Amino acid sequence: SVHLFAMRAVKSERSVAATGGCDDDHEEDEEDEIKCPRLTRFQWFLVGMVDVLGPCASDSYTPNTPAMRRSLSTTNVMTGLTLQLNWLSKGLATLWIGALSDVATCGRRGAIDRTFVLFVVGAVGAFLTPTKPYGIWTFLACRIVEGLGESSTTVCSAIARDAVEKPEERTEVLTILSTLRLIAIGISPTIGGLIGDAYGWRVLFLALAIVAIVLGGSTRLSLPETLHARRVLLARQKKTKKKKKTKKSAGELDEPLLLPEEEEEEG
Repeated sequence: SVHLFAMRAVKSERSVAATGGCDDDHEEDEEDEIKCPRLTRFQWFLVGMVDVLGPCASDSYTPNTPAMRRSLSTTNVMTGLTLQLNWLSKGLATLWIGALSDVATCGRRGAIDRTFVLFVVGAVGAFLTPTKPYGIWTFLACRIVEGLGESSTTVCSAIARDAVEKPEERTEVLTILSTLRLIAIGISPTIGGLIGDAYGWRVLFLALAIVAIVLGGSTRLSLPETLHARRVLLARQKKTKKKKKTKKSAGELDEPLLLPEEEEEEG
């Protein structure tokens, strides 16, 4: 699916470049000059953290399913559904988020922001899940919402495709992200089990929500937009605001200056 989104992004970016609605060839040349900024090590670290958040959230919860089942007085079947519905919602949301991140009005950062909001809402809801009478059903709904928020992983692959031009370097970056994801999948059950044993399974979801808030704020402040169509749109909006401001200033300067005698006559 990632390759499908990449091909769709290339087509959309080409169409924007071809039919962008520019007034003249000079504006088209300016749009072509808008290139993706080179990401720093810290920014790549943020991309890696976004990439592993989803797998960590699912696998860190797994060791705490027995305690959750006793706390919510439910069955093993319902406990298994909390995992299966989470994975199902994540898989379906990946298709939506991947397509949304290719839209110029949203972009990569907009898709990440939306998924992080959903993730925080689902994690906080899981932390506040009541024990009775509808505890397990509330928890299932929260896990579905959390799964929607975990779908931001596909956006990280798109960012790597945008920010790295050379295919061999891009393959290296994707390999590193995949390795980090596997490492996170390996250690997250142990970390989740330790937190669950020490503070309870609910605290784990509160910790995940805090991590998502910090990570989401960091990406919002530090991670640049990498989608070409989105950068072109932002540049146009900035240029339009600048033109309006210039016209407004010019209009104020064009107002006739009246002498004191003329002002008295008009009065």
